[in-house]
Amino acid sequence: MKYSQRWRQTTIANRLLVISSVLLTFVSAGLVVVGVLQYRTSKNQLGVMQGMIDQNERLIKASSDQASASAKSASVAEGEKQAVLDSAQAAKDSASAANTATEQNKKLISAARVQADAARVQAEAARIQANASQVSAKAAEESTKISAQALSVGERAYITLRRLDIAKLAIGEPPEITAWFVNAGRTPASNFVFYQKIYLAEIKGRPIPPTGGAGEDLERFIRRPDQPMDNESGFLAAAGEKRVIFTTDWIFTESHLAAINTGSLKLFFEGEVHYIDSFDRRQKFRYCGMYNAKAAEFDECPEQKPN
Repeated sequence: MKYSQRWRQTTIANRLLVISSVLLTFVSAGLVVVGVLQYRTSKNQLGVMQGMIDQNERLIKASSDQASASAKSASVAEGEKQAVLDSAQAAKDSASAANTATEQNKKLISAARVQADAARVQAEAARIQANASQVSAKAAEESTKISAQALSVGERAYITLRRLDIAKLAIGEPPEITAWFVNAGRTPASNFVFYQKIYLAEIKGRPIPPTGGAGEDLERFIRRPDQPMDNESGFLAAAGEKRVIFTTDWIFTESHLAAINTGSLKLFFEGEVHYIDSFDRRQKFRYCGMYNAKAAEFDECPEQKPN
């Protein structure tokens, strides 16, 4: 920075001090020369000093104004502080209100949970009661079903075979077998359907029982022209008896009869009768007879399996 700029920035007081120092120096160096001008210099110095006094008064006034401004600033700062304190108190009050609302919400949530738990308990109790009712209803249904089954078993029709007779056993004639069926039950039976199979089987060691199921290798009942129509769809009361005559589409040969009489061949009559009981349930009865030539009657088929 240049000296001229520094000089400009120097205050008037400092400048006067510098000038006074220079003047004093000149006065000391040339007291004799300055003596004449002392009066003027003193006068000028007095003016300078008056200017300094004015300058100092201005500085004092500026300082006073600055103090007033500082006081005002302090007052404003105090107001701002109070405003900050008020705002903090308001925030505190707001936080307290929020905390109170939170506590109330917690209580409401807790009450709602208690109510929900109570509703869950009630629902569980209702479910248990419903299950119990369902179990009770199912037990009642099962009991009714068992009772109905017991009634059906005890009261329904039971078709069984009382005896078998063979009417014709002659060369060139088909076998003609008469079956006597009886209803051993307590209620009627109806809608009869008969299946039968009449065949010869060779015996080796022990009798061979007939095989096959109804509707498969059993043939549908072959009715003679003079056979009553109700053999297939008739009605049989309790303790009633039904006579059915069965025949075949094949005939006896001389060798057949010889084998039957010697026992090397057995005549089997196998059949199954289907019927409907009074409880509208379809029932069936399976039967089988093996002709004994010596006794001239049918025996029950043995249970052994074929070899």
